[in-house]
Amino acid sequence: MNIVCTLLHGTSGLQLRLYATIWSTSTLNTIWSTATGVMEAWNVSNVANYAVGVTEVGQTGIYQFSFPPALQNIGETYDVVFMQRTSNGAAPSQTDVKVSGTSHMFLPGKIEQLQINTA
Repeated sequence: MNIVCTLLHGTSGLQLRLYATIWSTSTLNTIWSTATGVMEAWNVSNVANYAVGVTEVGQTGIYQFSFPPALQNIGETYDVVFMQRTSNGAAPSQTDVKVSGTSHMFLPGKIEQLQINTA
């Protein structure tokens, strides 16, 4: 099942600055690592590994990413937090600015699209 997360940002051209992070709501300080493909304890030296890339839809200011299949467990809840780098292409940093975020629970048999607004 492909689950798409969408950020309705409104400003076009930020694809190289925006990224998402996926946090566990059941285990404190646990975050999805794109390097290892598993949830791990947050570590400042691994911040770059926690950035899930987003793609802008045309020039709409709408950004999307596919939720990792390994995390699509029925009944699990995750926090999705969109972050903005200080400049285009900069490495993710613990000082990046939170743009928006929400929690999401996966339900059985439901095709889902998670939409998040910045306003």
